[in-house]
Amino acid sequence: MEECAKQIRDGDFLHDFEVFLRYAENEKIKLTPKLQLIPLKHVRNISSLFRQPDQAELKVGDRVFKARYEYQLARFYFIDLLAVASGCLKVTSKGIMKKGENLADFRESDLFQKVGLLFLNWWDYFDWDVYFPYGNDFAECLQDRRAFIVPILKKTITMTKVDVEQFTGEVIDTTGVKWDSEAGDPDNSHAKWGVERTILQAMSYFGAVDLIKGEKGEYQIKQTVAFSLTDPLGKWLVGLLPNPRPINFS
Repeated sequence: MEECAKQIRDGDFLHDFEVFLRYAENEKIKLTPKLQLIPLKHVRNISSLFRQPDQAELKVGDRVFKARYEYQLARFYFIDLLAVASGCLKVTSKGIMKKGENLADFRESDLFQKVGLLFLNWWDYFDWDVYFPYGNDFAECLQDRRAFIVPILKKTITMTKVDVEQFTGEVIDTTGVKWDSEAGDPDNSHAKWGVERTILQAMSYFGAVDLIKGEKGEYQIKQTVAFSLTDPLGKWLVGLLPNPRPINFS
């Protein structure tokens, strides 16, 4: 487990998560009144302290898009939502972010307890639908049926490289989730993208998976074509996931 502890210490996730907690506790951030988001001033201040800050500008073709809201910075927003879901932070009735009931216990925990419990909090208590509000209730349905996904993830522990198309397709077939939009999703391309974003991208934030990019596709953006669990950190985290008897949802 020494190598696993080294990966946690050397990685970006726990460092950035704890930076976020310290800043939020000290500054007592007041969220925006309408969307209840962290104001961009604070987002920029916190991001400057991160080892892995989000890219605030994205070039798509000849156009450059600048983030105007916190939720457009996916990794930052993920850390924010996880901090509240884990009880490390809380939001008061007046929209002020303060330390939560679990913050003291979190700080007294060792490396494995911190990352392991945060990973399980993401799996069980983090609101996937708030993080990924597309395809109607796609992410909510996926989370409700997450027990079906555990065996699929655990199969990847022994695999050197996993094809994303195959993995996302198996998750969709096993869970029966559908992408709901006016345009439809006849080839499941949107649903597969949803699985990648809600599961694989989230796991990459923890340092649990390495995402392998292919050639640049539409809009000159590289697509994720495969992934592998990091060894030993990713394999250990996936091994923590419970594998209960799933509920029949048909």
